[in-house]
Amino acid sequence: MLKSEEPSTEAPPPYQSGTLSEAPPAYQSLTAKAPLYEQTAATAPPYNPYASACKQQWGGAQRAAICLFSWLLIANVVGMIIVASMTALVPLTIYMSVILGLINGLFIAASIFLPNYETFMICSGVDIFFITLWIILSATMTEYPVLGIVFHVLGLVPSLMVLGYVIYSKRNQGNAELFVHKQYQLFFPWSYSKIPLLTGCLGVFFCLLCQIVVVTTSTVVKKDPFYAVSISSYLDELYGASVPLFLMVVIVLGIGTFYRHPIYFESKLAWGNVFAIITNGTALLGLFGLTIFSNEDSEKSPNGNLEVHLLFTNICFICFSLYELVHTLGLAMNVLNKRVDFSIAALLTLAAQIVCNIGTFGFYAAWKASGMRTNLFEWISVTFIWFYFITIGFMCIFVSSNKELNRSYANV
Repeated sequence: MLKSEEPSTEAPPPYQSGTLSEAPPAYQSLTAKAPLYEQTAATAPPYNPYASACKQQWGGAQRAAICLFSWLLIANVVGMIIVASMTALVPLTIYMSVILGLINGLFIAASIFLPNYETFMICSGVDIFFITLWIILSATMTEYPVLGIVFHVLGLVPSLMVLGYVIYSKRNQGNAELFVHKQYQLFFPWSYSKIPLLTGCLGVFFCLLCQIVVVTTSTVVKKDPFYAVSISSYLDELYGASVPLFLMVVIVLGIGTFYRHPIYFESKLAWGNVFAIITNGTALLGLFGLTIFSNEDSEKSPNGNLEVHLLFTNICFICFSLYELVHTLGLAMNVLNKRVDFSIAALLTLAAQIVCNIGTFGFYAAWKASGMRTNLFEWISVTFIWFYFITIGFMCIFVSSNKELNRSYANV
């Protein structure tokens, strides 16, 4: 009985009859593709069993964040319409609604174009902070209407829920790769430069010089202590000195903003920096406008106009607060994503910017809530703006991008 032959498991021998060009077309095709198959197998990512679950959680977190920010944007617009329709306007409500509406519009854009867990956590955390601040300021007033309580609850509870869900999704992602998150570029990128620090210090110097001059030479509006009087009242009395000095402030801070936010970074248009330049430029125009059109307190300014002055004042502080907010968020996301070197300098700069950001907006909101009568809050808010520009200068010198991580993800 003949023994049956077992099928061979070895690969067929190379084509032996003549050259490769004489081989059948199918054999030539397989031979030519062999190196490609080897390369693909060597570079293919390993199978990740958590991929599908992480992708679903990621999509849910993004949808939840966008819905939250859209709800807060709509709610604040409706709130402004309701308050504006009443006979007694509430300045704090209008101001806070404008701020929350603007930043949530920005958060919607960030969630769509720069989506990642850190963005959702930071943005929802900022909403919680501002709503909580609004509750605290409202509670200090003589009347805290029921409608305001309902509005604050409808804003705070969803924000806490979304933040909790995003944190839950972030913790559950394990070692899986984020499939839709490949945002490894710097937020609001910058290059090493000493100019922002120089211009920031010069801006603070001219501000201090102007205020020392106007306070020490004032004879009409000055009180004891000096900060009992609004800064604008001093500028109105010493109009001839304040205008050229604040013009210098606008020029040097504008130069610093241009060097801090390069429009083209690594041969690509940096849209974040374009937005930052527009926002900060608007704030600087508001600063110069409130100097040109003074508040008529001393009746010595040739261009006194209280309504126009207050308009430029609001533009200045709102745009500075918005600029500081997005700049601080950008640095925070760079640190969380490890796009910058995780150093003491980066952490200290971030901490200082957070303090300045909260101080700028918080004390200005408190000043507005007091009916602009507690002028100490205005002085403190302006001081935080000065020092914020110095922190920007320190960042451009002492905080650098993580070059090794940039190279490793350059082709992702």
